[in-house]
Amino acid sequence: MLGQILSALLPAIITIMLGYFAAWHHDFSQDEVPTLNRMVMTYALPLALFVGVFGAGRADLLGSVPLLIFLLAAIVGTYVFVLLVAIFLFRHPPGLSALRALMASGPSTAFVGVPVLGYLYGATANIPIAVAVSSS
Repeated sequence: MLGQILSALLPAIITIMLGYFAAWHHDFSQDEVPTLNRMVMTYALPLALFVGVFGAGRADLLGSVPLLIFLLAAIVGTYVFVLLVAIFLFRHPPGLSALRALMASGPSTAFVGVPVLGYLYGATANIPIAVAVSSS
């Protein structure tokens, strides 16, 4: 089991090490970082999820409807709970409470899900990842 976890995390660790190596060699300037982040979040990640979901069969997609309902309820429920606690218990302004609720309820499935769950569960992991990303 430990070997499987390490194998799933190894690509992410190597990517981080490559990023540090590129920064150490000044391959990218600080001005290029937002462009690279925008490219990954706007093009690479959505296309990877689209290909994964598009490659799934109809039975896999229909079997994910209960997961969609559960994730939607969990994310919206967490948002509402944190919002109400921040407003009524801690007496924070509504705008700040909404930001805190967004931070608490927004999962980082896109960042963690693709490299780790994709390795562990194969192509079937793309459906829950896409559902969690679209629910948040």
